[in-house]
Amino acid sequence: MTDEPASPVCYAAEGDAAYMGYADAAEIVAALNILLEAERAGTQVAITNRGQAWLVRKIEALCPRLRDDSLHRALTEMAERHRLAATDAFIATRDGA
Repeated sequence: MTDEPASPVCYAAEGDAAYMGYADAAEIVAALNILLEAERAGTQVAITNRGQAWLVRKIEALCPRLRDDSLHRALTEMAERHRLAATDAFIATRDGA
């Protein structure tokens, strides 16, 4: 019996994020800038249902490619807030409010 492992150690966790299929830092920064600008516009003018849905789609497209759990969680919560806002806006327009 030897003390050698049955297979070599996997260094995948240490690989570059982009090489492993995750978004790299530049891609994350660009996506976050787009989302930030949309958020700023939303505070100045009410975002329409279409705008809310657009933000949710952008976030949902980015989240699977994030390696950072805290950023993933924060953006998932942001997407949920925009889903709820879109639902509230739809109900308000449907009810004539």
